Amino acid sequence: MSEKNDFGQEYEVSCHSFSCQNKTQNLALEQKGLITTDVPTRFQQPQNVWMVETAPDASFDRNIEELQQFKVGDLLNDVVSFVKEHSSADAVRAVLEACDESKNGSIDGEDFRWALIDLGYKLHKPEAGHLVAYFGGEGATSFNYADFLAKL
Repeated sequence: MSEKNDFGQEYEVSCHSFSCQNKTQNLALEQKGLITTDVPTRFQQPQNVWMVETAPDASFDRNIEELQQFKVGDLLNDVVSFVKEHSSADAVRAVLEACDESKNGSIDGEDFRWALIDLGYKLHKPEAGHLVAYFGGEGATSFNYADFLAKL
């Protein structure tokens, strides 16, 4: 059941502890001076092992293998939405032009990665490689950053 509290919307979970039905050995533990509330006196049964799984919405109702697949389009959408939210197109163009040492409108993956880091987006090397391949073609080491700017 979903409940609203001071921390926001949360789910209420109730449970029951299943214990074995044999003698608890309390007297033997008390004789040794070991009986405290910290010492379990009955063994827990397998029904006590449980898991709660949730998702933000119904779109996540897919196999975990499918959800874990990398899609360059998802990465590009994430980068574009971050850049749009935190920078202007002119600022992005200025950073990319500053990283373009040859001034030919082309940028390699490492320079592109550092340009996005300068803009506040933490892009990892493999992700930068995927974006370079997306814009420059398979096996490309650089691409025309005007294509990236067109997405903004």
